[in-house]
Amino acid sequence: MGKTVFASELVCRFREKRPGALLGMVFFNFKEVSTQDPIAVLQSIVYQIAKSYPSILNDLLEVFEERQETSVEGMFDRVLLKALELVAVMQPTQERYLIVFDALDECGLEGSGARRELLKLFQGEFLCKLPSWVKLFVTGRPERDLENILNAFAHKIEDTDSRHIKDLREYIHFYVKDVFYGLNGANNVVEDAADTIQRAVDLIDHKSE
Repeated sequence: MGKTVFASELVCRFREKRPGALLGMVFFNFKEVSTQDPIAVLQSIVYQIAKSYPSILNDLLEVFEERQETSVEGMFDRVLLKALELVAVMQPTQERYLIVFDALDECGLEGSGARRELLKLFQGEFLCKLPSWVKLFVTGRPERDLENILNAFAHKIEDTDSRHIKDLREYIHFYVKDVFYGLNGANNVVEDAADTIQRAVDLIDHKSE
């Protein structure tokens, strides 16, 4: 099950259960040049916030009209943080709000200037400025520069952890129960599916030793 599947599922659940709590999402892609431009990425998030909260649009337009930001720092400090400040006035900030970044490893070639600039957004100097009620969900392959920045926050799905296996079984059960609803032995089918996946994981681990 790929990282984009998880990110997409998270987006769907937030849209369904907590409309407005999903502030923005960026699905990075090597083929989409705009997702490799940190200014364009920040503009996209601000646009998505304004789309979810149309009443803040005029205030944001004033910020844009005052000065066209050409730096990551300026766009983050003057535009994104302003948008979040306006949302906070409208919504109870004891709730958590989310920004999703999927496939961060595709934000540019490793070592490129654009990628270094974009990855600054996930470092302390920027993260510490975000309101505590804004959470980031980030996926990506474990490439060296990403690991250096994100390892402190990383979470891996481990097949040796019984809690993760339990989560996997519940996930499978949730998504296939409707397919087998009303059939005798439906729970057994779900358990068999989970066991099959577990055996596949074990086999892959064995082959890679």
